[in-house]
Amino acid sequence: MSNRQFKTVFLGSQNVGKSCIVKRIVQNSYDGKTEPTIGSSFQSKTININGEDITFQLWDTAGQEAFRALTKIYYRFYKNPKSVYDITNKETFRSLEKWHEDLKDNCDRNKMILALCGNKVDLDNDNITYAEAKKFADQINGGLFLVSAKTGQGIEGLKSIEY
Repeated sequence: MSNRQFKTVFLGSQNVGKSCIVKRIVQNSYDGKTEPTIGSSFQSKTININGEDITFQLWDTAGQEAFRALTKIYYRFYKNPKSVYDITNKETFRSLEKWHEDLKDNCDRNKMILALCGNKVDLDNDNITYAEAKKFADQINGGLFLVSAKTGQGIEGLKSIEY
């Protein structure tokens, strides 16, 4: 039985829910009291698909500006980065342009499966329209996923692009 590995990195500003999304994917749970990520961290999950074990390494990066240089080091090791923004916070959406400039400067985007991930859809006060998000996703040639780490809404769709 073979074992393939997929490495994914979650990028975005602080407090957008990257750690919570990773926890929801790996443990199918939510903890609203997550501490800020320092540097980076990762969790793994192995699943069997059609008789093949596949291990997913989900890397969670710090969103604070102080850790940006460290985060860039990891870019070249991942094939499918997920850019996360908080649908209730317009500034986190605007910051995605900087994150994608870093990606362009530090890795071969032609070999990647990019995804834009709007988190916190369980909240009513979305400040980024679907049209705005879709336009940016199209600009980066990526998919758009609207999710809630808290409720699990949309997480299965996000997981489906891993393999």
